[in-house]
Amino acid sequence: MRAFSRGRRPAASFLGITVNKRRRGQRQGCSNVIAAAKLVAMHPVTATQPRGRVLTVDDSAVMRLLVTASLEALGYSVEAVDSGHAALAASQREDFDAVVLDVDMPGIDGLAVGRALRSNPKTSTSMIAMHTSLAEAFVRTGFDEYDIFLPKPCDARYLGECVDLMIRGMRRRGPAASAAGEA
Repeated sequence: MRAFSRGRRPAASFLGITVNKRRRGQRQGCSNVIAAAKLVAMHPVTATQPRGRVLTVDDSAVMRLLVTASLEALGYSVEAVDSGHAALAASQREDFDAVVLDVDMPGIDGLAVGRALRSNPKTSTSMIAMHTSLAEAFVRTGFDEYDIFLPKPCDARYLGECVDLMIRGMRRRGPAASAAGEA
C-alpha cells in the first residue's frame, strides 16, 4: 500500500498500514476501509485473558477500526462506539479500564463526555485519553482532567504504550484509592 497519495500527508499509520483521513466534505476512499478491514483481519487473538477493557469513541469508522484493531492486537478487549451518547451509555452499562476519546465529534463532543465521566461517581476514576488532531492547549481549555493526551496520528505502539500506562497506573492506585476518590 502506498504511504502517500497525491501529495497528501497520511493521517494514520497502524501496524504498518497507512491511511489518509478524509477532509470535510470529501467522500471517504475505499482504500481506508480496505486498510482498516485488513487490520481487523490480521490481528492475532492469542491472549486467553485480556490485558484490560477499553472503550474507544470516535465518529470516524476508519479510526474506530484502526484503534480497535491496534489495541486488540496488543491483547486488549475493546468496545468501539461512534458518538458521545453511545459512550455515556456504554460506560453506564459496563466498567472500562480506560477510555480513548476523540474530541471533535458531532453532538456530544469528547470534552463533554470527559466532563460527564468525571462527574459521575461510577466513572469518576476511569482513565481517560484524549485522542485528537487538535492542539493539547485547546483540549485543556475545555477539559483538563484527562490522564493522557494522544495526538492524531499516532502509531499503534504509542497508542498501546499509553493505554498500558493508564491501566497500570489505575491498578497501582487500587480499590483503596478509588474508594477514597468517591468519598
